[in-house]
Amino acid sequence: MTNHKWGRIREKGKHRFVFLYGFLGWGVFTALLWAFIMEIVDPSENVWVRLVLALIIFPLAGIAFGHFTWNKAEKNYVKSSG
Repeated sequence: MTNHKWGRIREKGKHRFVFLYGFLGWGVFTALLWAFIMEIVDPSENVWVRLVLALIIFPLAGIAFGHFTWNKAEKNYVKSSG
């Protein structure tokens, strides 16, 4: 990611970044994709339980992913801005 692009993203704040890129972008998307693929690979009678669990676990992991990504990008930005 370029410094210019990261500069625009960081202006909007960490909470927004973590929500959009971590919670929604990674967490919810991955939960839906995983539940769909698992239903094809290993069909279950109660698909809703799998989906609900995925929509709890993956977004929580997405929040952690968002924080990690923010911190890494911020470190690179400060380092290159010098």
